Amino acid sequence: MFLSAGLTSLSQAATLVHVGRTGLQGARVDTISAGTRMSYNTVQAHLYKLLELGLITRFSRSNAQGRAFYWCATVKGWGVLTTAPDVELFPDALVAPTQKGGKHV
Repeated sequence: MFLSAGLTSLSQAATLVHVGRTGLQGARVDTISAGTRMSYNTVQAHLYKLLELGLITRFSRSNAQGRAFYWCATVKGWGVLTTAPDVELFPDALVAPTQKGGKHV
């Protein structure tokens, strides 16, 4: 789901997951940076990429001058986070272990 949404790195996915877990309260760049152990500038670059993809948005009350932006997942971003993985690409994952003579092979 992350690849189909346009994410190209694991750190971008981690940023989206962190923002999604904060819910409607949102997350600031410094708290995402501390939670993911990525630098402030890296997180900020990821946030602008996620914003460009339409996966996150700024929280509406954070627009006051001099205030840090709070970021929240959009409906599209929440869909990426909550959609079950497509396991049809891996047919072996759906097959139970075969049994021969009562023993697992």
